[in-house]
Amino acid sequence: MREREQSIGGALSDAKESQKRIQDLLEQYTTSLADAKQTSAMKYNMLYQEGLDAQRDMIASERAAANSLLEKARSEITAASEKARIDLKKEAEKLSVEIAVKMLGRQV
Repeated sequence: MREREQSIGGALSDAKESQKRIQDLLEQYTTSLADAKQTSAMKYNMLYQEGLDAQRDMIASERAAANSLLEKARSEITAASEKARIDLKKEAEKLSVEIAVKMLGRQV
């Protein structure tokens, strides 16, 4: 009986030690998992912010390029408008002379 009690007591002691080791391992796993989640969240936020910064830079660059193209187009339109105005003025003067010649019947 004594041997049996010692055997059972030893088995219970081994079981308690195993249970404690399992509990310790579970706590280590839980801690490691929490640390990994925190690290991944920090990395995600960092990469997300880098993406936002890159997006803002691209948008700013494209806006600058668009503004440059717009200014160039405005400049070309202004130049073409001025040329058309000069050409129309010359054409109007020419037509005025032709009309006066036809109405008067002689050169003016």
